[in-house]
Amino acid sequence: MSWSKCKIEVGKTGANDAMASELVSVGIINDKSTTLAAEDGEKLTATATGGVVVAEEEGEPVITLTTRIKEMDFSKEAFFTGAVESGSAAVQAGYYDAEQGDAGALKVVASGATTNQINLADVTPYRGSKTLAANDYVVLRAAQEATSELTVKTNVVADDFSVKVTPKNIGSIGVKIRRAHVSFRPGSSEEEGHFVDLTFKVMVCEDGELYKKFRVKSSDWAN
Repeated sequence: MSWSKCKIEVGKTGANDAMASELVSVGIINDKSTTLAAEDGEKLTATATGGVVVAEEEGEPVITLTTRIKEMDFSKEAFFTGAVESGSAAVQAGYYDAEQGDAGALKVVASGATTNQINLADVTPYRGSKTLAANDYVVLRAAQEATSELTVKTNVVADDFSVKVTPKNIGSIGVKIRRAHVSFRPGSSEEEGHFVDLTFKVMVCEDGELYKKFRVKSSDWAN
C-alpha cells in the first residue's frame, strides 16, 4: 500500500537507546522525497586457489531514511545542529509605558500639554499595560517588523535521534527507529527556495533492535 503522504517526527534518543520520550515534526516534507531503503552490507568472501569461492558472509544491510524539508524553521534547525537563533518580536505602532528620563518620554497631563507632555486623550493607540492617568509617562514607538536570524557554526549533528514515520493511508506500514545517525545537508534553489536534506542512518541499539514496523491507525493522525 502506498504512503500517499507521510509525517516524520523526531526526538533525541534517550538513555540506553530508548525511543525519544517526546517527538516533534520535522516540518513540511517535499512531495515524493521520502524513501526508506536498504543498501548491501559488507560482504566477506573466502576463495581457494583458482579463484574458487569456498565461503561467503554478508553483513547486515545499511538502512537509511531520506527526506527533504522545505523552509525548515530556525528552531528545528537549531534542534539538530545547535545553531543559535536570535531576533526581536514585531512592534505595533503606538504609545508604550515609559519612565521619566527615558529617551523620547512624554509626561501625561489631563489637558493643556506643553513641551515634552501629551494630553491624556491624545495617547492613542495606547499599548501599555496599566490604566493610564495624569503624571504617567509614555513613549511613541513606530511599527517594526519581527526580525529573526540563525547563527550556524556547524551542520554536523552530534546526537543520535529517534524517528517515527507515519504514512497517511490507514493500514499502511509505518516505522519507528529508536536510534539513528543524522546527516544534515542544507541547500537552496530558485525553484524550491531553502531546503534541508535529512538522512537518518539506522543504528543498532544496545538490545540488538534496528527498528519496529507498525500498522497505521486513524488515531495516529488524530493530532
